[in-house]
Amino acid sequence: MVALVWMGSQAAWAGWVQRNVEEETVQSSEAQEVRQSTVHTSFDFSDPALLEGHTRLVVTCERWESQMVQIAQVIIKEKLRAGEVVKTKRKLVGNPRTVARDTPHTKEDCGEESVAGAQVELFGRVVELGPDGTWSVARSELRTDQLTRLSRGSGSVEVRSDHGTQTLPFPPEAELWAARAKTQANVTQTQRAETQQRTDDQSRQRLLAQLPDRLQQYQGPWELAWEHAPVDGRYTVTARQQAETRVATKQGSALPALVARCGDDVDLFVELDTRVQDELGLRELVTVMVRVDGDDPQELRVTRSGDREAVFFDEPRRWLDALASADRFFFRFTPHRATPVDTTFALDGLKDVWSMIQVACPI
Repeated sequence: MVALVWMGSQAAWAGWVQRNVEEETVQSSEAQEVRQSTVHTSFDFSDPALLEGHTRLVVTCERWESQMVQIAQVIIKEKLRAGEVVKTKRKLVGNPRTVARDTPHTKEDCGEESVAGAQVELFGRVVELGPDGTWSVARSELRTDQLTRLSRGSGSVEVRSDHGTQTLPFPPEAELWAARAKTQANVTQTQRAETQQRTDDQSRQRLLAQLPDRLQQYQGPWELAWEHAPVDGRYTVTARQQAETRVATKQGSALPALVARCGDDVDLFVELDTRVQDELGLRELVTVMVRVDGDDPQELRVTRSGDREAVFFDEPRRWLDALASADRFFFRFTPHRATPVDTTFALDGLKDVWSMIQVACPI
């Protein structure tokens, strides 16, 4: 490969123009890669009877090429006639020099691996890891004092592996999980509902106290907006994610957005950025088609807004539970006086957003 680099130019005699250039030739190139592995641990509190986790090795690759490049100084003379080059002379100046250099470095994820030989320790006991890095502790295996510590936010997990030792605090959701577990382990069935409510309220107050910081510090892919009403202490949280592609409409194009909101209650809807086509005999209902990741498509009847520019899902909590553990959400609808159109929404970060909405709008 030869690259010409301008070094300067000057007018010459009798229609000749002279340029001094450097010609670069890559003589050899060798691919380089440095792999860096980091241990990551995530938690799952969806099962009230199990405290579950997933410890895995995330690999990052840094790649570039080491090159040997020959650089030659060359004088190029061009004879011009009527603005066109009619003759060219080249002269090598001195001896070429060879330099070593690297191309720009790039970094990317290279996948995940199981953490061979890793150990997870919780409250002084070592937990077995499965082949895929998953682990769990049954609620019944934890003592009351351990659940108490966890419900007060003082529990932690220690992960030991060939890559070192990590001490990880539990996320705020662990407090609510532990508070419920403690209640169920210590009270009778009759007393459980009352005690559960008190414990949940206390845990919710702690989570609510942490919610402003979590909202302000959020830096994920979802557009987040929130308000706090000092009179009753309620939070309104709205999370919005634009579609990955625009859709064609009668007027041109539109960019829908998937919206999860906690107001008076939880809502899940799609802002269409255009009007939806009414359907004969369905009044405020319209038909859409959705698919979560690789699942089978579903045809749904959803409720349209009064201005016909949004559609609302029934059972929003059930849908958000499903979407929070997925990667992609396919959505098809029919714009006003147009044919059906398809788009998709990326769901990265929804799990974190949904956990904050649940704090603002508990069941």
